[in-house]
Amino acid sequence: AKVADTNTHLGEISTCLYNICYVFMRKSDLESISDIFDKKDVSEENSFTLHRLMAGSKRSRPNPSDVCKNCQHEPCLDGKELTKSNFVSGTSVSRPSGVKNNNTRRKTVNICGDQVKYEYAFAHGPVITYLVKFSELTFKCT
Repeated sequence: AKVADTNTHLGEISTCLYNICYVFMRKSDLESISDIFDKKDVSEENSFTLHRLMAGSKRSRPNPSDVCKNCQHEPCLDGKELTKSNFVSGTSVSRPSGVKNNNTRRKTVNICGDQVKYEYAFAHGPVITYLVKFSELTFKCT
């Protein structure tokens, strides 16, 4: 943010730097944000920058209608590999190495250590639960 502040004369570059900071702030937990405030000396310049970051991160949130209804991300992660950091319970997924069957659905259930538990449901049959590595599943949003 300091680099963006000191290079406002560069226009779009400064804006891009701020946008990166806004995304970082939105994805950080309260503890991490508190650490940023705690590490900075209290001064008018730092207070202005930190205030601008907080306000900008709120204003730059994606419009709820832009967030994918399945993966809950913006932009949509259709076809992207599942990871611990992008995991969403109840989302439709596919297993590229698995059997292709249009009469089934796969839905994530939860995280079990370094693996994902998902349900494999047949159109008119049983639901089977599997435990696989994250890398074996991709989002199926469309």
